[in-house]
Amino acid sequence: HHLPGLPAANAARAEGAEHYSALLAKLHADGLLVLPDSHAGHVWHQYVIQVANRDALQKHLRKNEIGCAVYYPLPLHLQPCFANLGGAVGDFPHAEKAATEVLALPIYPGVTADQREEVALGIETERRLSSSPSRFKYSRKRRIS
Repeated sequence: HHLPGLPAANAARAEGAEHYSALLAKLHADGLLVLPDSHAGHVWHQYVIQVANRDALQKHLRKNEIGCAVYYPLPLHLQPCFANLGGAVGDFPHAEKAATEVLALPIYPGVTADQREEVALGIETERRLSSSPSRFKYSRKRRIS
């Protein structure tokens, strides 16, 4: 019953991802976060950024009622359901590093441009504060989840 609306939902998420990328481009250029790669046909089920000290950013966003999520806090080789495969810390260092740095932002079709701007402002404030505490102050307008 959701299939007829799928193309419109995918287009809305793609528009949202493009908007996030534009809003966060300066932080990416300044080395304060890594944006996800974009390619033709991407449906943007998730919009995941990569940041050092992710937990501080997540805490800041949640404190300001901005939704965000860590979907995979453990890389696959360290998840209990795969313990029988013998994976150990250090086996896949890139996956282990990513598991501590990735953060998904709200990307569902109903997220408005104003809400994405609030999310981006919250990210910018925390990232800039962590590198230069006296320059930025964030003021939240409303809850975003």
